[in-house]
Amino acid sequence: MPWPAIYPWIDAAVKRKVQQLHLRVKFFLNYCYCGMPVSLYACETLVSLKLESVNLDDVEVVSFPRLKTMHLSCVCLSKLSKDAAFERFISCCPVLEDLRINGCVSKPQPFRVHSRSLKRLDIGHGYSTLVDSVPGVVIDAPQLCCLRIMDSESKSFIINNLKYKSKVVVDVTFGFKFADKASLSSGITLIRSFLSGISKVGDLTIYGQTFQIIYDYSKSESLPQFGYMSRLCVSLFSQHLKGLATFLESCPNLKSLVVLLDYLHYEELHPEEMNQINFFPGISKVRDMIIHLNTFKLICEYLKIKVLPRFGYMTRLHVTICYSPLELLLTFLESFPNLKSLSLIFNYAKIAPSDETNQIRFSSVPECLLSSLEFVDFRISMRERLIAMKLVRYFLENSAILKNLTLSLINYSISEKSAFKELLKMPRGSTECEVVLLDWFFDSNKESWIRKLRIDIPNSSHSKSFPTRWIDAVSTRRIEHLDVRFAFCRREESPSLNIYVCQTLVQLQLQGVALASAEFLSLMLLNYVV
Repeated sequence: MPWPAIYPWIDAAVKRKVQQLHLRVKFFLNYCYCGMPVSLYACETLVSLKLESVNLDDVEVVSFPRLKTMHLSCVCLSKLSKDAAFERFISCCPVLEDLRINGCVSKPQPFRVHSRSLKRLDIGHGYSTLVDSVPGVVIDAPQLCCLRIMDSESKSFIINNLKYKSKVVVDVTFGFKFADKASLSSGITLIRSFLSGISKVGDLTIYGQTFQIIYDYSKSESLPQFGYMSRLCVSLFSQHLKGLATFLESCPNLKSLVVLLDYLHYEELHPEEMNQINFFPGISKVRDMIIHLNTFKLICEYLKIKVLPRFGYMTRLHVTICYSPLELLLTFLESFPNLKSLSLIFNYAKIAPSDETNQIRFSSVPECLLSSLEFVDFRISMRERLIAMKLVRYFLENSAILKNLTLSLINYSISEKSAFKELLKMPRGSTECEVVLLDWFFDSNKESWIRKLRIDIPNSSHSKSFPTRWIDAVSTRRIEHLDVRFAFCRREESPSLNIYVCQTLVQLQLQGVALASAEFLSLMLLNYVV
């Protein structure tokens, strides 16, 4: 419809004291942005406002006294970019808590966000060529506890009054196209200001390019102390691993570290470069660690030439492993003498041949298995069955105080699961050990971890139990939105009877199914059916 045709709808919504307004406009030619009627800017009942591909004007009267959530996606802000107009616009939202600005078109003026009520701020750029580069971002929000900046264009980031122990996610490049020495020298002041502004952070996530810039910066400048940081998640290239040690020296109270390693580069490291990796002592006091597959591969290569330090405080470890360095797993575990909980996820690209599996020998028993390990959780798909069985057997036989060993089986049939039941009869090193077999999804008793699900059943599917098992599983997980679609309508295909008594279901969409007669029906929250 023409843009003016939208105005009566918005005017009517404002008159009816609308509380949530979500407007998404699709444009096809000339990137023509839809303007908003003046009435919208003074809607005193709005609590949530989400706009996409519209134009915001610098109007005389702006009043959003109850607005708590505002999301602006691909919104044209050119008329709010002069004379601090956008800053005034935000100040007219006195209780605003959640602000998201993504891919918005703006003149190249400093982008300022000042708010005494703001708790969550998300600034990002889309991929549109219309997105303008702004020379700087200025944030002053003393209640801000969650900040996410994904911006490869802006040159400076000034963050004032960041709340203690806040959560920050950053993927910024300070406008550098290439992280060379000339570019870095010109931006040292900008980087120093940014790092100082986030020094009170409690939970920090850093993306690869940002860490590369910080690493190059640390070669000539001192990093600030991140004394409140307890959790760090960092994505980096393997050649920058030695810079992680320098960064960790600035995090004296770190408790949890997640390292995401670029898999394209770790195998290219020469032995002398491997010797320069010295960040392990810096994280030796962490208590909870998650290690992804490529980081574990790198650690295994490292173990071939050096010894890991002892992680005496570590009580919980979550690691993704693969077949090729599996024998080094025990060497790796020797560095965790007080480990209590271990989660192992198997991630194999192919099924390991049985003859190679038989050649694997576990010749030692790590200290933690004898004195501290109480809980082990294996997550196993069908292709890792042979390897997993051997490793599970080893843990059962050699863990002296193990209390619980859980096998989460992924995509196993009933007959395939039966192969693991022989483990229940095996002698165990711990008389208190309980072995639990779970289907990773269907048998798990984890509560309330899925809200929306769409199930597409192709015409080639011959298993009538397939959709029933999924529906039964999500019905116990407080599903709210369920969409089930069969490729062709078949009268014998009817959904599980549990769907008729799902107390949390709000939206239900069914296609190609036959509704069965149910003695009892209770869908108290259901308000949308297709």
